[in-house]
Amino acid sequence: MSKQNLFTKLVSFVEQELFLNTSERKSLAVDDSLWELALEHQVASLMASSTYRLIHWQKDALREVYYLNKTQEIQDALKKQGIHVHRLKGSLLAKEYPRKGLRRFRDVDLLAHPKDLDAIDRHLKSQNYEVVSSRGVLGCFPEGKGNHVIAATKGVDALNYRYKDYHLEIHTSIIPKLIGNYNIEWRGRSSRGQSYNEDILAHLMFHATRHHFLFGLRHLIDIAIWINSKKPNLRTLEDKLHTYDLFGVAYPAWMLSHKMFPRVVPSPIGCPNKFTLKYTRKMSQTFFKIPIVANSLAYSPLPCVLMRRQKFRQLVSVMFGVKGKRTYEIGDKQPFFKAVIWYLCRPWQLFKRHWRTVLIWGRFMRG
Repeated sequence: MSKQNLFTKLVSFVEQELFLNTSERKSLAVDDSLWELALEHQVASLMASSTYRLIHWQKDALREVYYLNKTQEIQDALKKQGIHVHRLKGSLLAKEYPRKGLRRFRDVDLLAHPKDLDAIDRHLKSQNYEVVSSRGVLGCFPEGKGNHVIAATKGVDALNYRYKDYHLEIHTSIIPKLIGNYNIEWRGRSSRGQSYNEDILAHLMFHATRHHFLFGLRHLIDIAIWINSKKPNLRTLEDKLHTYDLFGVAYPAWMLSHKMFPRVVPSPIGCPNKFTLKYTRKMSQTFFKIPIVANSLAYSPLPCVLMRRQKFRQLVSVMFGVKGKRTYEIGDKQPFFKAVIWYLCRPWQLFKRHWRTVLIWGRFMRG
């Protein structure tokens, strides 16, 4: 059986496990090739709970219980200080799946208000959490070269912490500053706000597209699960995405989710620019092998910037860095000539770091 046919079978398995009534389900055999594909698309736990590979599901279920309990401890401790943080991605979605352990996640993401970051940083360090290097755009934070809290306050990147095998990321926005801005009224408040369900759905779409579907089918399942469970107002979401010129960034994940799970996910109404349409069509054609393709594309912000209608300002940000990134890399109070040197060297550094990615993207979109 070809990989594309296997992928179709995998989608059918997922759909009946999560979205169909018992009377509508059909018996589907799980062989080794289908299991390997499920591992690539980060959905093996969905199959393991229904097959002889129970140990895989049990490990994920135990990890989920440990992570969620640890996260609740942090939220309760911060709440006593008047600080409210909200869960994102896996730690939020896990409870929307039918059983424990079906939504695998390796770390916990929390959303906080920028003004609370200093207090959160102090609290976590007092609890023996270790600050670790970022896997995002900032990379690492050597001593004497700016402050990672300042960078996170500007929305450039997340704060990253580790306690034993528990990994935590603190975000101040649901989309990186290099790609765009999306206002969240409920961030840092005890109440979630009227647009909470829509904002979380936007975040899931942004996350899938900006990582170019690195986790494959799991991205689309998350979107379908949230829509099926929370029934967000999709017209309100689409209007808000257009307001912030981010509809094009959300569109590929939205459309691909609709194609995989049309019973659950309605089609977007609006039409993005030509680049976004071509990107979505190309991803749709190769989605069965996308985790392999995405490994070389996952952290490039350039395609997401090209999905916007107003590209120039964001392209400048990618080229020269938003203010928080500059402050972080050259420090708060550096001599003027050092800042000039940083600006002059920046294009060469970008070229040296990303020229291979640009070539890969060119081949991918042309093929």
